[in-house]
Amino acid sequence: MSKKILMVAAVLMIAGTVFGAYDANKFTTQVPPMTIPDPCDATKTIPNPAYADFDKANKGTDRTVDWESDGNNLQRKGESWNWPATYDYVPITEVKVQMDVGFWIRVTDCSTNKIIKLKQRQIRMYGGQVGCKAYTNVATQWKADFKKKDGIDLGGYNKEAGVDPSTFDAAPGGKDITIKLKLWDVDLKNLPAGTNCLDIGTVVVSVRPNVKPNLFMSGCGGSYPVYAPPPVLPKTNPGPEDGMIWW
Repeated sequence: MSKKILMVAAVLMIAGTVFGAYDANKFTTQVPPMTIPDPCDATKTIPNPAYADFDKANKGTDRTVDWESDGNNLQRKGESWNWPATYDYVPITEVKVQMDVGFWIRVTDCSTNKIIKLKQRQIRMYGGQVGCKAYTNVATQWKADFKKKDGIDLGGYNKEAGVDPSTFDAAPGGKDITIKLKLWDVDLKNLPAGTNCLDIGTVVVSVRPNVKPNLFMSGCGGSYPVYAPPPVLPKTNPGPEDGMIWW
């Protein structure tokens, strides 16, 4: 009996020595073994009371860190919460977004594959037209002008070019427009004879937003009023070509 008491005392002395070597101020340290030899049967082991005390004092009451152990060493991890726990993103507010789009104007089927072919309407008077499609996000105003090709001599001719309609509201879905040209008092004597499709120039189509510029038109500052220009008045001195349907 005295022999067993001495053996238990020796085991407790060893466990106490090991436990006493633990430094609680270190994140990683040597810890007491989890088991010790069974005093009654040296072939078996029993839980180490020193490890249980250590585990309770340093792990069981600490919920702000994570612990890992390989059986001999206990490592304290640096996360505030046990990994792999993470914070979730939580919506907190919404901010409206506005964008200054500005004006955009696009014309299709005109400059690449369309040609105005002038036909004679009267003596020394020629006219023609071609259809295109315009896309805009703003009310627009259109005009056209004939630009004669260098080296082409039409004499002292007169010209009139236009776009029909010349004004229309925003048309993001597309608007059919017609580009027209009329030449009169044309002198053909200096043009090559027998030419069926002679290149004589181009019609330059121009466009502008049909709105009144003001401080509301920039930076998403607010809506802007649509500016309607005055109607085109009849000519004070109409020529012989006025009033004739020649387009």
